[in-house]
Parts: sequence; C-alpha cells; structure tokens
Amino acid sequence: MSEPPTGGFGIWISDSADDEPEAPDDSEHIEYEFDVDVGDVAPGHRLFARGVCLFSDQLSLNYAWVPGLKHHYGEGPVDIWPNVWYDADVSPPDQTMTGAYGPCDGGPVTEGRFQYSRPCAGARYAYFDFFKPEFDPLEHVDRDWRPDAEYLKNRVSRLTVDLESGHAERSV
Repeated sequence: MSEPPTGGFGIWISDSADDEPEAPDDSEHIEYEFDVDVGDVAPGHRLFARGVCLFSDQLSLNYAWVPGLKHHYGEGPVDIWPNVWYDADVSPPDQTMTGAYGPCDGGPVTEGRFQYSRPCAGARYAYFDFFKPEFDPLEHVDRDWRPDAEYLKNRVSRLTVDLESGHAERSV
C-alpha cells in the first residue's frame, strides 16, 4: 500500500477499511444526501452518487456500485474503476484524491468514498465527470484544465452539485 499523496495531483485508493484516509477536519461539516444514477460506467455495474460532505478542508463524494463488486479494482476479468474527474466553478487548490471502498463479496452493493480538496471560497457548484475505466481524462485537458472534444465525447455523465442547497443533477 502506498502512502496518500501530499499535494499536486495524486491518487490513493484502498480496498481495506483498516486503511481509511485520515479523517477530515469536521468543524464545518455539511452533508448532502442524494441517490443519482450516473450511468453504466463499467460492464454489468451501475454507479450511483450517494451524496457529498463538505468539511473545512475537504469534499467527499460517496458512491455505490450496483450490483456489488466481486473483485477488487484491477483484479477481475474486466476493468472496473470509478473514473471520476472533479472540479468546481471556483477550482480547488489541487487535484489530490484519496478513497476507500468495500466490500467486494458480490453482494447487492459495494460502497466507496473519494476525498478531494474542498473548492475555494465562493464556489457554488462542484462538478463530477464520470468516464469508463479505460479513458484517461488527464490526456484530454489543456494546461488550464479545459476539456477537448474527446473528453466531452467519452464522458458518460456529469453530476453537478449545488454546494449551497445540496441539489444534485445528472447531465450527459
């Protein structure tokens, strides 16, 4: 298991509850629950966005695979990976992401959570773009993080979350 990243762009995901990322500072904790089907992003599984939590320094996205996974990420006969790009109308200071998920016992659901840097003050909307596992969104954004035509063509869906009201809406 690698250590969580400390800055810049990095990914750290664990499949063990014992490796949960460090708890965020919850002095400014706001939680919005919803249950939005973001699409068929992996063969035989749908991905649902379950809600977001805002902390003073982080934003968490809670998600669920339905049906539940039988294999850990990268270990099964097909690629299954929650391929999500996050941004906001006032961008966060970095693109660091940590997460955890489980169980992978083939049950009805496998739940997970990503933790990102919280958007800067004044942000009203958070955006989550969902892709199939084989697409690399980083190859399709310019230096200012603007997406190209391939990014838009390969996006399965976008989830827009109003950070003031908690309203969540899926678009293509």
